[in-house]
Amino acid sequence: MTSTRKLVDSDDDQQVLEALIDAAKPPWPSGRRFVGLHYLLATPFRHPPLRYGSRFGTRHERGIFYCAEAQPTVFAEKAYYVLLFLEGTDADIEPLTRPLTVFQVRISTKKGADLTRAPFDTFTEQISSPSSYRDSQPLGRAMREAGIAAFRFTSARDPLGGANLGLIEPVFSTKHPLHAEQWICTATRARVELHPGPAVMRSRTSLLREAFEVQGRLPSPGAEA
Repeated sequence: MTSTRKLVDSDDDQQVLEALIDAAKPPWPSGRRFVGLHYLLATPFRHPPLRYGSRFGTRHERGIFYCAEAQPTVFAEKAYYVLLFLEGTDADIEPLTRPLTVFQVRISTKKGADLTRAPFDTFTEQISSPSSYRDSQPLGRAMREAGIAAFRFTSARDPLGGANLGLIEPVFSTKHPLHAEQWICTATRARVELHPGPAVMRSRTSLLREAFEVQGRLPSPGAEA
């Protein structure tokens, strides 16, 4: 909400503006599992994917909650999307600095699928293509129709091949995120750096644009559709 405060003259005006913005968004999902669910956990289900969809969902389907098993994989995914954002603007906004909240969740379901194992592992290159959703979106639709609630797959962005998770249903063990940490993300069109913040310089992570390029270009999955 901090980002909207500078657009208005008072806190009361900001509350009105936030209410108007919220009213223009899709309604919150209904269902027992969504009752009392923290907004950080519920928001991905509220918004359908934009334009070309996400890896396992089209723009006409309810959103999917994506996360990663390990922090380095989270940072690789974040770095890629920040670079993709900068790729799409001519604005002089470098370096782009943003605070991040990194948190953990617990997941429990008997209706899961591990796409890193047989028989799916034969098709990892297609499922986790860095430049196309052509094969993964139909697979996502099939999982929805089969009643799959959560699935595991190989990250297309982590150079070490870490695993991501996708939740079609909110099968969280708790209603709130766990172990939240504050980080700072600083990005240029050539590099993304992340470190615990503010003013804490340990554990710095640096990722270069070249790590995400395909044939010398930053891929944009779905753009070929």
